[in-house]
Amino acid sequence: MYVATTRASALDPAVPAVHPQFALPLERAITHATADAAASVGDGSWLGRIALGYAADFAVLDTDPFDADPELLLVARVVRTVIDGRTVFEV
Repeated sequence: MYVATTRASALDPAVPAVHPQFALPLERAITHATADAAASVGDGSWLGRIALGYAADFAVLDTDPFDADPELLLVARVVRTVIDGRTVFEV
């Protein structure tokens, strides 16, 4: 998400952004990584969204990515993972 929203290197954020005019808003980057990715492989009718009838697969981070400075996306940690509606990992 960091690279999509900043066009900067996640490995070395000091490297200047490449084509920053193509940076995406975080919401759009998440949609591309979830709903659009599921649709691209033919699974858009049951994956890629948090909605009734969809597989409830998601991760909870230790920070709100919408409230955070983009650099904090680089250090955000997963504190819970839910697959098919069941918690499979929790800190």
